Amino acid sequence: LAVSPQERIIRHGHRPGIFILPERDALAESADRALFESGFETIRLHGDSFSTQSLAALLNLLWSAGLVVLLVLGKTAKESQRALEALAGDSIFDLSHQELPLDRKQLIARILSHAESLRARFSSETSGKAR
Repeated sequence: LAVSPQERIIRHGHRPGIFILPERDALAESADRALFESGFETIRLHGDSFSTQSLAALLNLLWSAGLVVLLVLGKTAKESQRALEALAGDSIFDLSHQELPLDRKQLIARILSHAESLRARFSSETSGKAR
């Protein structure tokens, strides 16, 4: 039988999500480390390395795998934004155009706070069925 999205959520302990980050001195690497240490399954991508169509296809696969994607977008942000919103809905966190705190620790804390909303909350009955 195929693995269901619910099974992946239970295994990872969180729903998939996408963080759009600005091109900013190793921010994606720091966020990746912080999320990883907090128990999130993550992957980093630089969106400018892909065409809009290729990026959408790749993100769809990563979404299906239940991962939290840290996506650095530069030039292609506008074109990719619509596809991302259609895929991720309220599990997309766009930090690329907001007024960001200058302090890296504050920004990482904001990312972790958003990520906590992806954390799976299950009763012991639901958790027991998946294991």
